[in-house]
This record gives sequence, structure tokens and C-alpha cells, in this order.
Amino acid sequence: MRARFVAGLLVTVGLMGIMGVLAGCGGLADDTAATVNGTVIKKDDVTARISQLRKVYGAMVPEESEGDIYDNFRRETTDQLVREELENQQTKDKNITVSQAEIDQRMQDVADESFLGDVSRMKQDYAAKGLSEEDMAGDVRRAILHEKLMASLQEGIEVSDEDALAFYERNRLQYDQPERRQVRQIVTDKESAALEATSRARAGESFVTLVDELSTDADAQQKKGALGLVTKGQLAPELDAAIWNMSFGQVSEPIKVGEQWYVLSLENVIPASLQTFDQARDEIKIIYANQIFAERWREFVEDVYDTGDIEFSADYDPASKVDLGGETTETTPAN
Repeated sequence: MRARFVAGLLVTVGLMGIMGVLAGCGGLADDTAATVNGTVIKKDDVTARISQLRKVYGAMVPEESEGDIYDNFRRETTDQLVREELENQQTKDKNITVSQAEIDQRMQDVADESFLGDVSRMKQDYAAKGLSEEDMAGDVRRAILHEKLMASLQEGIEVSDEDALAFYERNRLQYDQPERRQVRQIVTDKESAALEATSRARAGESFVTLVDELSTDADAQQKKGALGLVTKGQLAPELDAAIWNMSFGQVSEPIKVGEQWYVLSLENVIPASLQTFDQARDEIKIIYANQIFAERWREFVEDVYDTGDIEFSADYDPASKVDLGGETTETTPAN
């Protein structure tokens, strides 16, 4: 069976944000921020990208007057443009292209998802941020190229029934769930308060209201008494015995554990379940295939970066970011 992969829609920057670029710094032209295998990324390109990001994200993007914060952001933006150029070069090497029809269809998909299918309204929303249709088309093109590059590395990944069965056995607990019970509790150091809680809850008062009024445990009050889903043996023996002898909707008698008194309300019962291998087979093959792809992608990115000829201008080098304490962090350039 061929594994199915699910790819998310990426229409903003951040396509190859997996690891840092290892690069050297040297004598670049004054207008150059970085070079990538001979391709020049100009300082104006970095400024333009920061301007575009500021239109989209507003005050989240630092101003130049913010000193080191802005300088770090400029370095990160340069790094991102380098990553995009590396990816662009890889798609060219693999003869991966994107047609105008594909861009138009993706823009329609975005409009269908977020603008009730109205492409003109989507373009107006983009324009309101100061971005052109060309900006939007460029984002979409990069997203599609990224997905196609990923797809090229997904080709040929197959997961056999034997491998899937071995995965199932290694992760058996994920498919074999014991009975779980959803419980809410009132905790107090007074038996009288616990008796009152039981009486009033059984008379129909809201258990959550009684938690607020009668529980003296800060954690129980903060969580409105919710214990979440519990399994047998998870809690103190006295509480465990009560929970597993209660029926759905029942409120317990007061239970003493140490110096505390507890009143429990059983709010839900989720029966035990076992998903057989035959039932889980297709899902397992997808999960396992994606694990194989993730490792293949990691190795691919490392190889692209390790073999790339990347050089940064000193003020644009992401390896020399300034930390919050004001110290400069530098790494040894990779040659």
C-alpha cells in the first residue's frame, strides 16, 4: 500500500525553518547581504522582506530604532531568504515547476477556506495590508514548490505489513485502552462539610458550585474539582475503590484519606477498547511512512546546507546574533 501524506497550506515565509545555516563570512560587495551558491541576496531584498512582514504582522516586527532586537531580526530574515534560495535551487535541479494555473487554483482554495470563495475579497484583504497580488502569488508559488519538493522525497516510501505489525507491537498501549472514568472532587478538612456536599449534590445542586463553596483545596478549586480521566489504580486506594464501585452520575459518600475528606462525582465512563492490528493497519502505515519521510527530509536538508557555498555579510550573519544579555554569540564558520 502506498502511504498517504498530508501537507499543510503554507502561504507565508518559513518554508525551510528546520535548522540553522552554516556559512562563512568574507569579502562581499557593499550592497550584498549573502550569496548562495553564487546567487546574490541583496541588502535591499532583506529590507523589502522586512517591510512585507511588517505589513502583515505590524508591531510584532521590530523597528530599526530598536537596535539589537532589529539587528537580530534582520539576520534572521537574511537567513530565511538564504533558506528559500537553497530550496529554489533544489527545485530547479529537480525540474520542479509551478504553473500559473496551479497558483490560481491554490489562491481559489485559500479564498474558499477563508473568504467564502470570494477571490476579490481575499485580494482586497491582502491589499489592505499594503501587499500586492504579486506578493501573494509569490507566497503561494513558494508554498507549492515546497510541497512538490517534499513530495519528490516522499516517492518510493513503502511500509510493509511486517513493518506495520512490528510498529503495532512496539506501541501496543496506544491501541489497547483500559476503561477510563471522568471524575470531579470536593476536598475538605471537615467531615461535616463533606457530609453537606454529599447531601446537597444528591439533592440536585450543581457539583461545580459546591466545589467553589465547600472545597478547601486550592488546586481542586482552580480546576473546579476536575480530576480528568483516570484509570484503575491511578489514585489513592480509598478513592480508587469508590470510583470503580460508582455508577454514572452517582455522588459518593464522604471518603477519608489521611486528614482530608473527599466527595466524588462520576461524570463519564469510557469503556475499555482494543484496536486490532487489522483495524489500525492503514493508520499505522501512514504514521510510519511519515516517520521515514521526516528522517529523509532531515538528511536532505543537512546535505543541502553542508554542501552549499553560503556566505554572509558581517551585519547580516545569523551566526552572530546578540543575546538578550547583550553578548554576541558566534559560531565557527563551516568551510
